[in-house]
Amino acid sequence: MNDGIYDPRGVVEVEASPLATRPNSADGLRLAVLSNTKWNAAKLLRATVRALEQRGVTFASVEYYDKEHFSWVSPAEWWEFGEAA
Repeated sequence: MNDGIYDPRGVVEVEASPLATRPNSADGLRLAVLSNTKWNAAKLLRATVRALEQRGVTFASVEYYDKEHFSWVSPAEWWEFGEAA
């Protein structure tokens, strides 16, 4: 008997699913950038987008989002993917 001791052993059953096809290039894709609001996160993310663009990647659009707090779940409407405009 394990009084107060967590036993991590167990079985996880998952159903295999195929991976999505990957684009050959990031050119023309929409990019969503989510900042977790930690110190310098937005600065690092914007610099990363700039570096990609300087390397010749051309995005159809770039949208920036900021979470209210790094430990909070981001709003569900941010993750509703629709057709490209």
